[in-house]
Amino acid sequence: MYLQYMGVSNAMCGLILALRTVGEGLGNALGGYLGDIAHMRRPTDGRIFIAMFSVLVNIPFLYAIFMGVSKSQDLSAFFAGLLFTSGVFTSWEVAGCLCPVVIDIVPRRQLSSAFAWNVAIVFTSGNMIGPMLVGVTAQKIFHYKLTTESIEDMSVDMRERNAEALGKSLCFSSIVPCIISALIFTMLFCTYASDKRNLQDHEAGSDLE
Repeated sequence: MYLQYMGVSNAMCGLILALRTVGEGLGNALGGYLGDIAHMRRPTDGRIFIAMFSVLVNIPFLYAIFMGVSKSQDLSAFFAGLLFTSGVFTSWEVAGCLCPVVIDIVPRRQLSSAFAWNVAIVFTSGNMIGPMLVGVTAQKIFHYKLTTESIEDMSVDMRERNAEALGKSLCFSSIVPCIISALIFTMLFCTYASDKRNLQDHEAGSDLE
């Protein structure tokens, strides 16, 4: 919807989102590769640095997408390039850190449960809390005006005000989770090495038995 408010056609919106998905796919592969390299060089925290970089670099991308542009020209190429690039650089944390770290610190017999909880939490927050937060902040804080009119039929003034309100809401609702994620990843600096060592000791003891 935000892209439509910014004057991007429906067909181009679909293409831009497809490019974003392609970028995320490449980013996952790149994140896994960089995570392995970082782990070889710094076994205790290399993967954590990869994840934190990927999460924090998302913030300027989000600001540029939702706050850094004005509808003064055709922005299709701008959004396509920016969303593709952000997909490449902001999707490293899962393949580069999260999955390998879970494997390193969770007992083998509990891996399925651990990954299931991870997927449940991610999808719950992304598909339930996220849209609700965007809707509430857009209307209550940034004064988005609900209307039955299509975007094309709105007055120029309402379209611009709604675009600004929705952009601010999306920016806020995306940057706050990035900051929270970065703070959570910093905790791994204190816990990852000891948790991994404890699991190795436990599995070694089990093998002896």
